[in-house]
Amino acid sequence: MLAGAEVTLDPAVPRWVVAGLAPTLGDAGRHLLVSLPQAEVPLWARQVLFQLQLLGVRPILAHPERNAAIAQNPALAYVMATHGALLQVDAGSLVGRYGPAARRAAEILVRQGLVHCLGSDAHRPGHAGADWAAAVGRLERLAGARGMERITRSTPALVVSGARVPAEPTARRRRSSAARRALP
Repeated sequence: MLAGAEVTLDPAVPRWVVAGLAPTLGDAGRHLLVSLPQAEVPLWARQVLFQLQLLGVRPILAHPERNAAIAQNPALAYVMATHGALLQVDAGSLVGRYGPAARRAAEILVRQGLVHCLGSDAHRPGHAGADWAAAVGRLERLAGARGMERITRSTPALVVSGARVPAEPTARRRRSSAARRALP
């Protein structure tokens, strides 16, 4: 078990990091698991994610596919990923636990090469396994064996060790017309 928690994205999060109040993963000070508000992607979100990176903390967006705005327009997640945020989809989303919109968005993000990690959204020990096997199978069908390995093993290992996670070249190559329209 690693120290860390999901922090709701807020304009004050960079100040919390400086004050040592934001629980980075493994207390390594390198990665911070953040969640967006459920209904929208606030106008200030990209700025806060950028400020975190200036502090040397790489934000990992927890279950972006469950954000209503991203579920409707997954290109919004593309913008955040290409500006340095890592994306972690939820296993439950891939198997439909959170409804068809979250499943569809998760599948799009995986197919577009934007997903870095698979999460369980387990808020306590013993609650992580219900959807895991089915989600990994679905992930392999969507991303292939290499993509599944990267999302479930190699990238999480980098995060756990506090190492730098490289930008994913597939995210830059696979820019859909919807993603181009979402870019400023």
